[in-house]
Amino acid sequence: MKAVNILEGVQYSEENQLETYSSLARFVDAEYQQLLGILKSSAFESKQQFMTKATEEAEKLQQQRSLSKDEERKLRMCQKMSSIDKAEMKNRENEKNMYLKLAMT
Repeated sequence: MKAVNILEGVQYSEENQLETYSSLARFVDAEYQQLLGILKSSAFESKQQFMTKATEEAEKLQQQRSLSKDEERKLRMCQKMSSIDKAEMKNRENEKNMYLKLAMT
């Protein structure tokens, strides 16, 4: 958006302005396509499955009355990894949506 705002404030010939917008659109589309590739990749899918499994494991451990030190450590690790993976997935989705919006403006 910042690039578009800067472009709108600069005086260009119509041909140069169209070429600049076209270049920006190609860049944004390439970034969007790259993110789509990541989101559809088997590695990302595995990460989602791992996050689900870690969340389920953490929930199981939390339901136990008493935990050994190893189980407490495992619980904290599962919670932390799940939190990190959720944040990464959310950031990727937000980034994808941002590029999509930029491409459409």
